[in-house]
Amino acid sequence: MGAKMSEDQVRELEVLYKKRLPLYKSIRKMFDNFIDKMRRNIDPEKKIVRIIDYKSHIKEFDSLRRKAEERNLAADDAFLKIQDIVRGRIVCANLEDVSHLPPETYINLL
Repeated sequence: MGAKMSEDQVRELEVLYKKRLPLYKSIRKMFDNFIDKMRRNIDPEKKIVRIIDYKSHIKEFDSLRRKAEERNLAADDAFLKIQDIVRGRIVCANLEDVSHLPPETYINLL
């Protein structure tokens, strides 16, 4: 477990988080739209992924702060080193479908 952040560090992290939140929301929406489009364009004759469930999420500030503290990260570094601030979880019908996910699905956007 890392060191607890000072109040000033927490405030700095929160200011940066709130500043980036519109970008995170935009990225989440872009990825949600991408998945929705994949779901609508299923062609049973082709090897197209059968998505059973999909959820996206933006890490809450308190969770980001805890992770930054665990890793002893400064406010700016938290946004560079914590890679799951915006994430999506795709559940496919079977393991074979996973290999057919388009490469864009795996992009580390942040």
